Amino acid sequence: MMKVIGVGMPKTGTRSLCMALNRLGIRCLHHPNDQQLLKLYEGNNLGYEAVVEFGVDQQGPRKQSRWRAMVDAFRDAKVILTTRNKESWLNSMLTHVLINRLTDRANWKVAETPAWSKRFDQHHAAVESRFGDQILQLRIMEEDDPWQSLCDFLGRPIPDEPFPHQGDSAKQLRLVADTMEQQRIPKGGAR
Repeated sequence: MMKVIGVGMPKTGTRSLCMALNRLGIRCLHHPNDQQLLKLYEGNNLGYEAVVEFGVDQQGPRKQSRWRAMVDAFRDAKVILTTRNKESWLNSMLTHVLINRLTDRANWKVAETPAWSKRFDQHHAAVESRFGDQILQLRIMEEDDPWQSLCDFLGRPIPDEPFPHQGDSAKQLRLVADTMEQQRIPKGGAR
């Protein structure tokens, strides 16, 4: 049975949420592939109890948004909207695109800040309109200790360990810059 659906957009703490759910004993799938998504939409939880970051602002079956399709497939699941300050989110998205361009991990297009900003607002408005106060808006990136909010919402005891913050874009960018610097060919010839 699916217990939790995370409907936050990328770069809002979705990976951290999934790690936290796993530490609470709720088996979480982060960023499922298309085949997994089709099974999930059919109501097959694939042995997971939570799913997080699955292209929430993209279309799923029947031309509805993926998050709506997921919520329709698992009506009893608790819904968590991971979010953060929009300016901070936009900066993180830009850094994410830059990292992927520098490492050639994906064929990234030009950064679309105005379009991203609009999608961020539309997504949050749609989720809030659908669920009102029945969801947890978890600000992983801004809370000192998100365990309290998360565990209260899920009715779970708070673990005696730090919350698993992941995906620090600034740290990732520094690692890419350091790697590129180490691989740079010195003046005067090949290495």
